[in-house]
Amino acid sequence: MWEVLDRSHTRLPVDRVKSCCGWGGAMSVLRSHTVTRLNGTLRRFRMLARGVFTNRDGPDLAYLRAIENPEEFLWAILPHAARSFAATILALSPDKARVAAVAYLYCRMLDTFEDLHPDAPSRPEVLTEFGRRLAHHPPTPITAIPDRWARDERDRAHLLLVARCGLVDQVFATLSRPDRDNIRTLVSEMAEGMARTARQFAEQDGVLTSDGQLLAYCDTVIGEPALFTLRLLIDAPVTELMERDAMAVAEMIQLANITRDIERDLERGIAYDASLRPYLTGSGDEQRTSAVRAVREHMILLALSRAPAYRRLAAIAGFRPISEARGAAVMMLLFTDRYYRSMITSIGRSPWQGPNLVWSIYLSAVLASIWPAWARWVIARTEQNFLRTALEIKGDPAWD
Repeated sequence: MWEVLDRSHTRLPVDRVKSCCGWGGAMSVLRSHTVTRLNGTLRRFRMLARGVFTNRDGPDLAYLRAIENPEEFLWAILPHAARSFAATILALSPDKARVAAVAYLYCRMLDTFEDLHPDAPSRPEVLTEFGRRLAHHPPTPITAIPDRWARDERDRAHLLLVARCGLVDQVFATLSRPDRDNIRTLVSEMAEGMARTARQFAEQDGVLTSDGQLLAYCDTVIGEPALFTLRLLIDAPVTELMERDAMAVAEMIQLANITRDIERDLERGIAYDASLRPYLTGSGDEQRTSAVRAVREHMILLALSRAPAYRRLAAIAGFRPISEARGAAVMMLLFTDRYYRSMITSIGRSPWQGPNLVWSIYLSAVLASIWPAWARWVIARTEQNFLRTALEIKGDPAWD
C-alpha cells in the first residue's frame, strides 16, 4: 500500500523540455518545478508542526471561518479533520497529497453527517445524496448542520468544514479528471456503505447485531479510503491478497475509533454491539460499565489479531532504501499502537511499552524512513505486542 508513495515523487523530464523549449525554457520550467517541490517540502514541515502543536480540543474557529482562499482552508482544516492521518498524507508528493487531502475532507464530512445529523431516520438518504453530489458539475450544494448539535469544540470544527464545503469543492474542481473520478468512487462507495449501516441501526433498534456487520462497517469507512489510496498511487493492479490485507488493516484502525467512542455513541442512541442495547437510554450505570468493558475488550481482540496484515502489506511494498513512505507507514502504526495501549489500560490490563509523545513517534518515523532495519523492528515488535495481548485476552477464563 505504501510502495507507490515513493513513485509519486516524479522526476522532471529536462531533456524532453529542452528539446521543446530550448535551454531558456528548460531552465524556467526547472526553476518552477524546484519552487513547487520546495513549497511542498515547507508545507510538510508546517503541517508536521501543526500536528504537534494544534489544539484539537480548542480549534481557532474564528480563523477557520475567516479563510477565503480554498487552498489555505484545505491545509488549515486538515489537522482538525484528519488528526494523526494528516502527517501520513504529507508523505506523498505535493500533487498527490493535495488529492488525498481533498478526499479525506469529504470523508470527514460523511462522518459528520453520520454522527451529527439531527434527523436519524433521514440519515441514510442524506448520506446517499452526499455520495452522489460529486457527479454534478459543480457539485450540488449541501445543507449545513446547525451548530447547536455540536457536542464539543471538535464537533464544531467538523460542522464548520461541512458549512464551508464549497471551498473544498473549488479545490476538487482543479484536480485532474482521473483524480476526480477516483474521489467520486471513494465518496460514493463510502456513502452507500454508511447509509446501509444507518439503515441497519434503524431496523435493529439502534445496534449492530454481529461481528460481520461491525467489520463490514469498518471496511466501508476505512477500507474504502485504503482502496482509494491504492488507486491513487499504484501503477499495477491491486491483487486480491493486497485488498484483503488492506481491509484487515482498515478494521484494525477503525476498531480503535469505535472502541474509543462507545460511551459517546450510547449517548446518541447507537451501539456497535447488540449486548449494549439495554443501555442506549443511559440507565444502569454499574451494569453498563461492566458491559461496555466486555464489548471494548472483545473489539480490541478483533483488532489486535489483525496485526500480521500490516507486516504483510509493508513487506509487499518493497520500499526504497530511503523512503518517506516507509516512515509514514511506521508513523501510522505507532499512533495506532499508542491508542491500543491506552485502551488496554482502560479495561484493567497491563499495557506494553511504547512511545507516547508525538515528537517521539515522529522521530521513530524519520528513523524508519532512512533505516529499513529500524522499520522492520518496529513493525515486528508491534505485531508481537498485539498478538501476545490478544492471546492473553483469549486465554483469560473471564473472557469466555
